[in-house]
Amino acid sequence: MNAMFLLTTPITLTDIAAMAKAGANALLFGCEPFSVRCAGCFPLSQLAEIKKTCMAYHVEMSVAVNRFFSETQLPQLQDFLVLLKELDVDGIYFSDEAVLAYGQALGITDKLIYQPDTLMTNHADVNFYLGEGIKRVVLAREITLEEILAIAKQCDPTRLEIIIHGYSTAMYSRRQLLSNYMKFLGWDRSLQKQRDLMIEEATRQERMPIYEDENGTHIFSVAVQQSFQELECLSEAGIHTARIDGIFHSGKEICKVVELYDQLRRKKIDAETALSCYREYFPDEPSDCGFYYRPTSTTK
Repeated sequence: MNAMFLLTTPITLTDIAAMAKAGANALLFGCEPFSVRCAGCFPLSQLAEIKKTCMAYHVEMSVAVNRFFSETQLPQLQDFLVLLKELDVDGIYFSDEAVLAYGQALGITDKLIYQPDTLMTNHADVNFYLGEGIKRVVLAREITLEEILAIAKQCDPTRLEIIIHGYSTAMYSRRQLLSNYMKFLGWDRSLQKQRDLMIEEATRQERMPIYEDENGTHIFSVAVQQSFQELECLSEAGIHTARIDGIFHSGKEICKVVELYDQLRRKKIDAETALSCYREYFPDEPSDCGFYYRPTSTTK
């Protein structure tokens, strides 16, 4: 198995050391108000300390700048990118083309990582953005394993990233749906930024995590996607980075998952053992293989 990079998502500053020890090579940090759907968001004032700590533990530092920006927010975005350039972060995740334009103007195109969620589904799009000189592209989670491997053959796989573990975004609305629901019920209660809320459809018994912030409402998949059985072939395809997204988990739980994938990539354990250990550690958490073997076109 090739040396695939493991990237994960800290929640607190103390997670940096623990995640590095667990086997993470890179960490992705959220920063309000520039990030959405991040496991942890940190204030601007902590970014310099984060960079220093990451260097001390020999892990890369990336920052999510993955929200969409209105016209009036562009000056704030530009100032933030200048700050990230001064900090010399290793990666800047984006989905808004304005980040690409400012990154090119600032000379930091080689730090940009394009993550438009569901849009990166074919090698032509991937090669177009890689041709712009960016560092990496994150493939959509809604494509099959066969399609991922086909894209890797048609692109430079060392500039590809996949999300191998964690909850997937099922729906996003810019509306404050939970707040509006509370108003409809006549309840004086705020549900913003609460990470323990679930929603259940009337016709199903499955529960889906739901989260509201200033950017809108986010609903996530019923099950956590896991990739223990698939890690070897993804690594052999030459894909550079595998991300473990820790949203709705604690730092300790994320470290346990990172440790299992690290042991698997170093062949200390096999895939069956890793999956068994995972299910033993998370007995009440539903998990599946995502869309690796079921095309979205056949899913209702």
